[in-house]
Amino acid sequence: MQTKAYSRPRPVRVAFLVEDHAHSGAMLDAIFESCMGRWGGRFSLLVPSTSAGPKDNYSTWLQAFDPDIIYSYVDLDAAAIERMHERFYPGFLIKHEFYHSTGLIF
Repeated sequence: MQTKAYSRPRPVRVAFLVEDHAHSGAMLDAIFESCMGRWGGRFSLLVPSTSAGPKDNYSTWLQAFDPDIIYSYVDLDAAAIERMHERFYPGFLIKHEFYHSTGLIF
């Protein structure tokens, strides 16, 4: 008896954790530009969050999305990081490092 298995690659799914602050416009522009460069943004998800993690009404959506990478623009506390790993199992949970160069924050 011969058994066959089929597989196909799929695009990497990236979820972005974002919060509303003074520089949200510039941050979202950069995120949208990045997303559009990968499959036209089709496999990207923006999730409103706080330091405690995704807002409650978005957690189910994030779990259904099943992200490979969670890229956080939010300074998550240690408990939130642990919950994210336990609930969503991302391959990578990356904290964005903001830098200051000409007085602007990107």
